[in-house]
Amino acid sequence: MKLYLPQPLSLKVGVIFYGLSIAQINLSNVNTTGLSATCISVLQQSVACDPLLLQVGFGRYEDDVTLSTVCTSSCATALTTYIRPGCEGSQYTIEAGDTCQSISLKNGISSAAMLQANGFQAYCANFPTSGSVCIPTSMHCTPYELQEGDTCDKIASRQGLTKPQLVAWNPEVGPLCGNIGKLASKSMTLCVSNPGGDWVDPNPAEHQPTSTTTPWSLVITNSGTAFSAFPSATPIPTLLPNENYVTPFANGSRLDCDVYMSPPVLLDMGNGTYSYTCADVAGAYGITVSDLLLWNPGINTTGGFSDPCELSFAYKYCVIPTATLPTDTTTSCVFPALADPGWTCDMYVQRYNVTKTAFAAWNPSVGDDCSRFQQGMTYCASVEHYKPTGEISTCSYWAMANDTNPTDNPCGIFETKYKLDHARFVAWNPSLNSDCSGIVRGYDYCVGTPNFHPGFPS
Repeated sequence: MKLYLPQPLSLKVGVIFYGLSIAQINLSNVNTTGLSATCISVLQQSVACDPLLLQVGFGRYEDDVTLSTVCTSSCATALTTYIRPGCEGSQYTIEAGDTCQSISLKNGISSAAMLQANGFQAYCANFPTSGSVCIPTSMHCTPYELQEGDTCDKIASRQGLTKPQLVAWNPEVGPLCGNIGKLASKSMTLCVSNPGGDWVDPNPAEHQPTSTTTPWSLVITNSGTAFSAFPSATPIPTLLPNENYVTPFANGSRLDCDVYMSPPVLLDMGNGTYSYTCADVAGAYGITVSDLLLWNPGINTTGGFSDPCELSFAYKYCVIPTATLPTDTTTSCVFPALADPGWTCDMYVQRYNVTKTAFAAWNPSVGDDCSRFQQGMTYCASVEHYKPTGEISTCSYWAMANDTNPTDNPCGIFETKYKLDHARFVAWNPSLNSDCSGIVRGYDYCVGTPNFHPGFPS
């Protein structure tokens, strides 16, 4: 099934066309026992609703007070019998002395994931002192309690991880780990292993008994630098309760993939073409339909609307088990990110707030003009300690740019700290330009040579 949407509307399948104050209650989430046929008919209509309904969606589980006030329909009271799901995991009973942090550490889950799963406030604010807490099985991991002074680099080094792994498993730290200090100040728990654990093939091939066993492994025929975990293709969930519904994994899908997607897949941004078919999803991510079905055995291959093999919008599916960067990508990359289906190079650089020139320098495979940019590929979206071309060849001391706000005189920050005059600093680093307009966050700039380094006393 393909959907054609007028721009600039965006689609929330089965719930709302955002920007319109029209919505329809989904009866699968309402207890209709004892309701009259007239009441049920009203619930099935598209009715004018209060703006608050824009925060209520399919599969979302709001409190009764919210549900009883969102719609101005004669059957609003029926929403107080809203059915909530059971916990897909284990229930932990809060005991005396328990805290948000101690519970997440004890049960092997990140604090943010536990808060999200239970609809609690961010950073453990107003955490309950009684009752029970759901610990989702799909979010189990090896926990780590943050300490004051922790950084993503320090944690990754101690735990034998890469920084991209740590960021992917803990999106609450931010793409550049900017939230790590606040999380550490609250002694929050992070995941230092892949949430959900390793995948097991639910339909392993039958083998004849032999005297030796050859272990099975998945091989992706795409060269590049592998990362064992990457940011999901779906939006990163917020720490605020009920702000974004976290889509569940499809039944049987492997849980250790680097990239997941939730249908529909965007085929053409220009005319707003979307699709749910297996062939279109596989094509958008550069994989085969057979691999898509292998990694997601729960996909319905016989009951689609317009195609026998279609994915459901209610779940997310594994589309890239091991994401890779092109081999010529800069080694200074700290944040690899997927080029979502339907995206162009211009959309990608705008999304990650980088210039096309810098993006092409970090990702030579796209070409100087970004003409070889491909959707479904993973590219470097941010760097640290990247040395631009043209710097003085005898440089032996560098410092990284953190503040690039022109109003803060970023070159002046370097020149004051490292005791350099402006003419020398821009001569050593010609990419800065004489007015410092070329400074880029995360780039290393020369601040000393063997014979002249006043900012580094011998």
